[in-house]
Amino acid sequence: MIRMLILGYLFAIRSERALCREVQLNLAYRWFCGLGIEDRIPDHPAFTRARNERFRDHDVFRQSSNMSSFRASKLALSAAMVSPSMSA
Repeated sequence: MIRMLILGYLFAIRSERALCREVQLNLAYRWFCGLGIEDRIPDHPAFTRARNERFRDHDVFRQSSNMSSFRASKLALSAAMVSPSMSA
């Protein structure tokens, strides 16, 4: 379920229902989650309950996404500062 949450945050899938549907249809998502073709995907109410119970007091995913966006913007800024004469 944690890998499904990671997919949801990475691809901006905000709804648990949509996330479960995407994991059910997309083989790459299934592979990332460690699910086979015939494995059952958790239904969205069970997924929502588990997410709320396990991560009620934690802000891990928001902090990690903020750190990733900070690193990406820092990398883009440093790439923009390189002049064309230095790259040739």
